[in-house]
Amino acid sequence: MKKRISGTLTIAALLIISGAIISYFISSSYTATEDLYEFPVPRNAELVQINEQGNRYEWSRASEENGIHMDLT
Repeated sequence: MKKRISGTLTIAALLIISGAIISYFISSSYTATEDLYEFPVPRNAELVQINEQGNRYEWSRASEENGIHMDLT
């Protein structure tokens, strides 16, 4: 009985730790912009154009054909 509880607690702790690590990497990859009401913009996106409709960014990982690549690095 003790082994089962110990195993369950170990798995729960590992899930919580891995969830915290993943959420840290996702949140550190983006920055919130004041112009877009805190909408997240990738940190390595380049601002290409500013006009009255909004800002235009170029981001090497996004394309019209393939969409946005979800890479956690």
